[in-house]
Amino acid sequence: MVESKAWNWSKASKLDIWKEPSIESYYLLNRWKKQMKKDFLDLGCGIGRHTILFAQNGFNTYAFDLSEEAVNATKKWAEKLNLNVDYKIGDMLNLPYEDNSFDCILCRNVISHTDTKGVERIIKEINRVLREDGECYLTLGSKSSPAFNNKDFPVVDENTKIRVEDGPENGIPHFYADYDLIQELFKDNIIELVEHIEDFYEEKGKTSSSYHYHLLIKKSVISPELKEYIEEKIFPEYNKNGKSHDIRHIKEVMRNALILGRKYNVNLDMLYTAVAYHDIGDHIDRENHEKVSAKIMEEDKNLNRFFNATKLQLIKEAIEDHRASKTGEPRNIYGKILASADKTVTIEIFFRRTYEYGEEHYGNIGKEEHMKRAWEHAVTKFGKEGYAAKKDYVENEYREKELKKLQDLIDDKEKFFEVADEMYKKYMEK
Repeated sequence: MVESKAWNWSKASKLDIWKEPSIESYYLLNRWKKQMKKDFLDLGCGIGRHTILFAQNGFNTYAFDLSEEAVNATKKWAEKLNLNVDYKIGDMLNLPYEDNSFDCILCRNVISHTDTKGVERIIKEINRVLREDGECYLTLGSKSSPAFNNKDFPVVDENTKIRVEDGPENGIPHFYADYDLIQELFKDNIIELVEHIEDFYEEKGKTSSSYHYHLLIKKSVISPELKEYIEEKIFPEYNKNGKSHDIRHIKEVMRNALILGRKYNVNLDMLYTAVAYHDIGDHIDRENHEKVSAKIMEEDKNLNRFFNATKLQLIKEAIEDHRASKTGEPRNIYGKILASADKTVTIEIFFRRTYEYGEEHYGNIGKEEHMKRAWEHAVTKFGKEGYAAKKDYVENEYREKELKKLQDLIDDKEKFFEVADEMYKKYMEK
């Protein structure tokens, strides 16, 4: 494996192209917003063009690069705009992040800067830090590029050459792929998009070009057939629920549940299914929705294709036991994980769902009444003696952290109502 080498950004940073977000980054921004992804890694951030774009649009943004010069430039730019970004300098071969840290990763013109073994290692690292259903957009050099066939460039392995030229990439290894190699490299991922693009350059009256593969990959260990059925047949049913229990809530719970599911090494297909059905009956009978939802799942004979009777019984129990107001311990690990994930809320999600629920169930009440309801609900459910603040049956560090933030806010009533006012304007006065 060749030694990683950073770009010479003292030369590259003078070019405007590295200061403007790429065209596809705007598509990804809207795609990932729609999918409610939040934690974004700019892998190989350069001088910050994509870090800034995503940070400005509400993502929890992490900037990473091998070049200290590049990271410092990104930090200077972000601080000038008062953007909150996490910065790290390091090697892609050993990413300094915990497993399952990110919902989405952008890695443009980056992972090709190593040899074949290095690319294989980086792909493993990307999959390690991606969450279930997380996506990564990346580019790879193509063997159709003239540079791959340049006999003056030293050969590292059958897919890799060292660029020898004047510019920021001088002396840096470049990995090149073809379609068959891409299929092999990403055999453990869902490949959602592959494009083969030729880029043209005009310099000193001469036209040159290079080819790159652009890929969108997804991490998934859930059965593709099960996911397809749930997404096409079950998720649309949540359009019948009110906003407070619509598909946004299901995806928020799913994100938290699958992180816990990996931690406790459970059957993720079963957990995915329990989350997918757990509030589906809310529009039928809110007060008994856990029983109605479990019944709907039990009567869905399509699930017999994926699970035996024993597994279906465990899924049913998990759905029945998930409610925060329920007394007693959930009967199985799937119910414990679902209950914990369902009780996990950020401050913003708490206010959004509380206001939406109030609008659905209390009619045309005014702003002050909405805010009063939010306060009473916060104290009753999430206060230190609240029924949803009781000890979890699984260890959920993220929930504990977010619960403490909410409880600290509850302890400062004046601040609580200030935030309540801000959230009301954001979600109710649109």
